[in-house]
Amino acid sequence: MKKHITLLFIFFYTLTVSAQSFNVFLIDAETKQPVSQAVLINEDESFSTISNDKGEVTLPQLVLNKRIYIQDYLYLKEAKVFTDLQNYVWEIQPNTETLEEVIIDKNIKITLQEVIANSIKSFSKDIKLNTYYRENYYNDKSLACFGDGIVDFYIEKTSYIQSVIKQSRTKSFAATSNTNMRASYSLENVIDATMQFRVIQEFLKDKKYEFYVTAKQVGNKTIHICYFNSKEKVKKRLLRNGYFVFDADKKLILESRFGLDPHKQKYNKAMNFVLGKIHISGFEFHSKYVDTETSYYPSFARNKKQGNFNSKLAKIDNEKLNNEVYFYVLRASKIEKIPVSFSATGTLYSKGTKYSYEFWNIPEIKNLIN
Repeated sequence: MKKHITLLFIFFYTLTVSAQSFNVFLIDAETKQPVSQAVLINEDESFSTISNDKGEVTLPQLVLNKRIYIQDYLYLKEAKVFTDLQNYVWEIQPNTETLEEVIIDKNIKITLQEVIANSIKSFSKDIKLNTYYRENYYNDKSLACFGDGIVDFYIEKTSYIQSVIKQSRTKSFAATSNTNMRASYSLENVIDATMQFRVIQEFLKDKKYEFYVTAKQVGNKTIHICYFNSKEKVKKRLLRNGYFVFDADKKLILESRFGLDPHKQKYNKAMNFVLGKIHISGFEFHSKYVDTETSYYPSFARNKKQGNFNSKLAKIDNEKLNNEVYFYVLRASKIEKIPVSFSATGTLYSKGTKYSYEFWNIPEIKNLIN
């Protein structure tokens, strides 16, 4: 009986949320382009949400007549009050900024390691990040199957991060290869890249890469951008380039973005394994972070991968690899105690379908589905 009452509550809750929400389109006031992955947050930080790739965000009725702020290092922290259940266009103002200037630092790797260590140390503790999490698997450009769900990330006092799958579903439209499924980022990979900055740390230890840092003033913050790329004479597989942005005063990473170096693609040959050869032809990673007066945590991350696999032994000819994993933080909330003692591992797709309500029909999640 109690189970039926719970399901009935969830059903009516979903209908109510669907009927009592409105959309806001975030537009850069100067370029007139949509602003993606920007966080909107209320005054006491009890509510937050994030814009999709089209700059669209869905807000619930409960935030009407309350001050909502933009939280993105590239834009002024201005507030707006919405008074009606209707669609809005909000032109947000970029932070005025100076030109980038190169910083000379003889101990640049040590400085960057300090920034990474401090960022990990500074993540808000005893906090739950309620996320919409999704894995897409493609055959060429067509979506073959996906897994998505509600995944909570718990950050403990020790900076140990646990993942808990609250809702999940899988859907298939066509068959795709096992290799494609196995090549996807797992939950552990996502945590390592986004909340432990594992990939960036590997670059810092790798002698094939060089780094330089620029500085510019963005509003009242001094922003440093660390660019990295492979050294000119290096000719190896999977050479990457990219950048990460950090607050120079707080030493907190605000954004990271990197992928395969297009100038070194000719050296990116297939890798030999016992069963065959795998060739990674494309790789992208992007993450952003929220830094308020009281909180610091990741708000968004996306990983994409393309390639192919060949094996004479297994009679596999040019099997395609094409997948992506992304998550958006829907809510960040303080908790007194971590309610679990284990962490989910592997891919979300491998967990199958297990949900108690149609989470994908919640308006704020609808806008985050690519």
